[in-house]
Amino acid sequence: MEKYNSTDFWYTFLNSLYNFGLASGRGKLEMDEDMQEKFLTYLQTKIEEGVTDGQTALPPGLHDYYWRFPKELLPKLRALAKGFLETAPENAAANIILANIAWTERDSEYQTHIDIAVQLVPRETQDRIYLS
Repeated sequence: MEKYNSTDFWYTFLNSLYNFGLASGRGKLEMDEDMQEKFLTYLQTKIEEGVTDGQTALPPGLHDYYWRFPKELLPKLRALAKGFLETAPENAAANIILANIAWTERDSEYQTHIDIAVQLVPRETQDRIYLS
C-alpha cells in the first residue's frame, strides 16, 4: 500500500493512461474503481497536509493531468474537495482541486474557487491556475 502514497507512482500511472494508448494504437488504459479510490486516498492525504512555505502539498503540475482523469472521477474529486471546504473554507489544496475541475469541465459555477485558488497560491503559479 505504501507505493500508492508516492507522487512518483501516481505521475507514472497518470502518464500511462495517455501514453500507452498512443504507443500501442489501442484505447487508453483506464483507471478502474479500485485505482480511483487509491488515488482519492492519496489526494486526501495531500489536502490534509495543507500548505508549507507557501506551497500546497499537492503534486506540482497536477493541473496538467486532469484531462487524463476518467469522467467519473471528477465528481468524486469534487466531493472530496467540498468535504474539506465545509470545515476549512480556506483550504488551498481543496480550492485548487475545485478550480482545476472547473477548468476541465468549463464550469462557471466554480469561478469562486478559481478566484480563491489564485489568492492562495504563490505568484509564480497563479498564471497556470487562473484560466477563466
